[in-house]
Amino acid sequence: MTTVITQELACPLCGATFTATRIGSTNTAGPLTTDLRRHTAGTDPLPQGVHSCPGCGWSAGEAPWGEQPELARREVAPGERLADRVARELGPAPARGDAAERYEAAARCAAWAGLGPLREGDHWLRAAWMHGDAGRPEREAECRRRARDAYQAAVKGQEGFHSRRDLAVVGYLLGELHRRLGDPGEARRWFDQALRWIGGEPALAGLAALARRQMDDPGDFVEGG
Repeated sequence: MTTVITQELACPLCGATFTATRIGSTNTAGPLTTDLRRHTAGTDPLPQGVHSCPGCGWSAGEAPWGEQPELARREVAPGERLADRVARELGPAPARGDAAERYEAAARCAAWAGLGPLREGDHWLRAAWMHGDAGRPEREAECRRRARDAYQAAVKGQEGFHSRRDLAVVGYLLGELHRRLGDPGEARRWFDQALRWIGGEPALAGLAALARRQMDDPGDFVEGG
């Protein structure tokens, strides 16, 4: 059974309030892709996982929303506030009814607000999934490239990783992103790196097996996933 949750959100930049919905639960889980997207047999929660302010265009997932004066005052360039950049480059949300465009906007907002490359990469990857669902392969590939670049920046700067598992998952995703973008050499290098980060961790044995499979006999879905 699908459960829809309605919530009131307040924009941290312009203060506009609006009603947003998200999927609290859905029917039994469907297949898992090798870029770690879980499909569902019921309503897909992903399109409802990102929201855009109808006033200025600020876009984000579950956070940050609500009163955050430091975010509203933040400057992204000398004399230019984050709020000004968002309003100028994104504008009111009604022009972005498409989930892929909302995820793209959220990735840009995360970059401008300095929320970290991991957050950016996650939004770009979800934008790619949404473009794929909509049959837009060129936009899908571009978002995968942006996700790849953001994740590589996170690894290089060691930003946002709270556990060895987080690092191993991003290493694996970099392998899969390179594979899907047509660079098998870089894909293998990142799968190897993910395996080194996994080491002998029992909790990550499934991810290790998947990395090995994607090097030798790649596919787009996890068997039995």
